[in-house]
Amino acid sequence: RMTLERRAMMDSLLAWGGLRDPAFGTVWGGVVRNGGRVQLEFGAGDTNFYIAGGYYSISGEGVAENSRIEAGAGFQTALWRSASEEILTGLDLVYLAYDKNLRYFTLGQGGYYSPQSYFAANVPLDYRGRSGNLSYRVGGTIGFAIFTEDPSPVFPNDSQLQSQLVATSLTQSGITTFYAGQDKTQLTGGLRGDLEYAVTPAFRIGGALRLDQAADWNEYRALLYARYRFE
Repeated sequence: RMTLERRAMMDSLLAWGGLRDPAFGTVWGGVVRNGGRVQLEFGAGDTNFYIAGGYYSISGEGVAENSRIEAGAGFQTALWRSASEEILTGLDLVYLAYDKNLRYFTLGQGGYYSPQSYFAANVPLDYRGRSGNLSYRVGGTIGFAIFTEDPSPVFPNDSQLQSQLVATSLTQSGITTFYAGQDKTQLTGGLRGDLEYAVTPAFRIGGALRLDQAADWNEYRALLYARYRFE
């Protein structure tokens, strides 16, 4: 499986839509990532395995350039299965790394989570079923994550502003010139629910809920959709 994409970063208002700096009037943000991912999948009995890797370049208006590499591997297997229902579990291993830490909100920062090293191991448990034209899924995930963030300059995209800030900090106390880095290990977890109804063999409507907590962020999503498959 190969995926190529151009996708907006949605971690914050700055990353998603951009902001105007009140002091300089400068507009910056609106970060997008461009790249791709390759995934190899294979099965043995009731167990499916995968291994994957990807690369992305990340840019935005007035935001420092960045890049991301990622890799993953894991498996999924059936604990129980009937004609219309099944319970699945497995293991997912995730690694990703960004060139720069641009999680902050001053000029040149991107406002998106971008650790220099992130590793997570997750164990999912899913119940899936079908009743007539209705299919459903309920599941959860638990695991742990380890990540590292480097210190980041207040103005990563403007060496002149950064130099002026450093010079001012030499004569005035309490001025931050670099955001501190950090190393953390935390539990991760998530819940999900999906419903989908086949109106016709080609046309389906559905909804989904997601609640995820990972390392240093929480995410909540709700989705309603209609999907038509052209034969």
